[in-house]
Amino acid sequence: HFPWDEIRRHAARNTVLRPGDILGSGTVGTGCILELGDGRWLQPGDVVEFEVEGIGVLRNTVGPRG
Repeated sequence: HFPWDEIRRHAARNTVLRPGDILGSGTVGTGCILELGDGRWLQPGDVVEFEVEGIGVLRNTVGPRG
């Protein structure tokens, strides 16, 4: 459990954060995927979405390994 300011500082260690960059944190649904223990990790082709009500959806597809 880390405060947002610490998360932001950590994310900015090796890159420049610019206005409009999005940082995500936390778990949803049934909680942390590690607790499920079934090995359902993100795979190439999976889609990850972040939605901010009133702003829109950021949707990205996981690319190939490598």
